[in-house]
Amino acid sequence: MVDLNRFRHFVMVADEMHFSRAAIKLGIGQPQLSRSIKALEHSLGIRLFERGTRNIRLTQAGEIFLQEASRMLMHAERAQRLARGALSDEMVQIKIGVKPSAFFKVLPEVLVAFREQWPNVDVKITEMDDRAQIPALHDGSIDLGFLDNVAQAPDGLEVLVVERSPITSIAMPSGWRLSKRKSVRLAELAQLPFVWFSHSHSPRVHTQMITACRNAGFVPNVVQEVNHVFTRLSLVAGGVGICFVADTTREIGTKGIAFVPVADLPPELYLEHIIAWLPRALPPTLRAMIALIERKSSTSTSLTRAVPSRRRGV
Repeated sequence: MVDLNRFRHFVMVADEMHFSRAAIKLGIGQPQLSRSIKALEHSLGIRLFERGTRNIRLTQAGEIFLQEASRMLMHAERAQRLARGALSDEMVQIKIGVKPSAFFKVLPEVLVAFREQWPNVDVKITEMDDRAQIPALHDGSIDLGFLDNVAQAPDGLEVLVVERSPITSIAMPSGWRLSKRKSVRLAELAQLPFVWFSHSHSPRVHTQMITACRNAGFVPNVVQEVNHVFTRLSLVAGGVGICFVADTTREIGTKGIAFVPVADLPPELYLEHIIAWLPRALPPTLRAMIALIERKSSTSTSLTRAVPSRRRGV
């Protein structure tokens, strides 16, 4: 029979690499903790730690077991939260994964409104990119994911499109010649340096942007490639180059940057933001969070209801 307390004891010692500190954090005596670890090693038939006179370290088997023990505890804690939620009609905690570039307006409004309705529910926000959120939803690390530019609903997940933000402008240092213009055309940007993002970060948008530039007669001179939107804007403010931005990004307002509309960008160029979750066994609080996001996002005129199959749209 699996003793989760021994697993917790092992993970704490592995985190602290010190029996005394681990015992204090666990609220138990060091002798009790030592007996628990020895009993776990005996039941597994392996040594988890190499013990020295002044320090300890994980064995190779211990390194592998730590990964599995941590994952098992995570699943056990999620099962307990779901069970408590079924009894108490709410989840104790909702864990949300958020891509940094997503939801400049929707998420803050949702969090304020949700806390008013469910003051006893802890909402934990973790910054994660799209590729990390999909497996995190499946393994229970997060309950709700805020992603963008996902071509289709990932297997087993329910998806709701909540925002489409057109890419209509260029961000450039406020002292540059074109920064005072009311609008520019793509061909006027041909000789300027670009701050770009990788193709893997957003394949559809990357390809559409490159195609638009080529149709205007040039290949962008990319001098820096970074994926985080705030990093791109920081580089623009520092005079490194220019970058295309979505309408929602313009609302950030960054010192030293001018946002200039580009008259001939294609209308199908946009960032699409979605939320995703596992559809089974949804506690009332998570259903309430999803419904609140849907209501809040529906107030934006940039949204569309035309979405692919297997998606819900607003």
